[in-house]
Amino acid sequence: MSQHAKTTLYWIIGIATAFGGVAIVRLVAPRYAEKTAAYLSAGGQLMALMGLVVIAFGVRQRVWQKRAENLAPDTPDTPDSSARSDSSDRSARSDSSVSSARSDHSA
Repeated sequence: MSQHAKTTLYWIIGIATAFGGVAIVRLVAPRYAEKTAAYLSAGGQLMALMGLVVIAFGVRQRVWQKRAENLAPDTPDTPDSSARSDSSDRSARSDSSVSSARSDHSA
């Protein structure tokens, strides 16, 4: 399956799930007694939220795929490696700013 088809599938499933949750909250829950309506409303809200999570997951997969195409082949493209490289970049920047601040004070 192509990357575009996978992304489209995530969007379709996410939108259907989110709309299903909204339909439960807005159309189904008000027709029931108070306690049942509260449970249906909570379930529908969770279902709508899960639909948004599915869409976000599909977007994340697409972004990682595009990033992998643009990176050098020897660089791994995983969430852990990007988090490590971000933190090492930050620590390198903070080290250089500390050393430049020290050199300014010693002069």
